[in-house]
Amino acid sequence: MLCSECQIRLHIIAMHELCEYTKGEGFLEGFDVHLNIEQMNKTSVELFQLYDDHRKNGTEVPTEREIRGYYALLKLDKHPGYKVEPSELSLDLSKMTPGIRQAGEVLFARNVARECRSGNFIAFFRLARKSSYLQACLMHAHFGKLRTQALAALHSGLQNNQGIPVTQVPKWLGSWNGGGKHRRPFGISWILYNSG
Repeated sequence: MLCSECQIRLHIIAMHELCEYTKGEGFLEGFDVHLNIEQMNKTSVELFQLYDDHRKNGTEVPTEREIRGYYALLKLDKHPGYKVEPSELSLDLSKMTPGIRQAGEVLFARNVARECRSGNFIAFFRLARKSSYLQACLMHAHFGKLRTQALAALHSGLQNNQGIPVTQVPKWLGSWNGGGKHRRPFGISWILYNSG
């Protein structure tokens, strides 16, 4: 069981660390997110069967909540190269015991799913700041999409010559380095004015 849990964690880290590699950048064919998620799903199914067997024998596995939470985060939305149906998360949640469904890790994943699907980028990135490293790795797959939606919403809501506090935007977008490559999409340019 410990080996399978370590495999899950390895797949999560691999997906996060290697997701931007393309063909020829250290990988002959590029990093295959779809294959990584498929392998993670197979390992998860086997692991969940082990958890169920232990529960039938009256033994609770302390790490089950953590792993089920990761699995729920994996089902947030489609990933590049991997399609997730919106009902999948609900179906998976219905198969969990009430105790697991109410576990902090699973509740966290449900909150993230709600904010991701509703496009509430500020709440989504607040949750990202509160997440564990592995939870953030799974959420990372959705950062670009939510940042794009957020910048489009911010831009469409601005009137001509109207500004927004530039110091807030990186906080809203979960960008701790000041925005990175997201500084000029949708015609937005950052202009700093001296108030003196």
